[in-house]
Amino acid sequence: MAVHAMIDLETLGTKPDCTIISLGAIKFNPYTDNEPYGGLYYKADIDEQSKLGRTVDENTLAWWNKQDPKIKDEALSDNDRINLNEVTRKINKFCVGLDSIWCQGPTFD
Repeated sequence: MAVHAMIDLETLGTKPDCTIISLGAIKFNPYTDNEPYGGLYYKADIDEQSKLGRTVDENTLAWWNKQDPKIKDEALSDNDRINLNEVTRKINKFCVGLDSIWCQGPTFD
């Protein structure tokens, strides 16, 4: 059985050094109509990233501020955030055994 994963980042910019808001991923078999399985969702610590010099694009922040209040609050609230080392450890463990990873591209998402 093929096991692929789709990984998506939500960020405060579009450059590789921008602040990461959250990471979501889900495992699936692209050769069947079966429902995806094995999902995860983590919110990264924004303050930690500021101290590390990660950037925030003002246009992207303005875009987030125009979103539905529930979506904006979920994306930008401080609730349930974990440090980048923990996010990295968890996504690395998630990726063990995958046949392929789908994402925006190797220089950003």
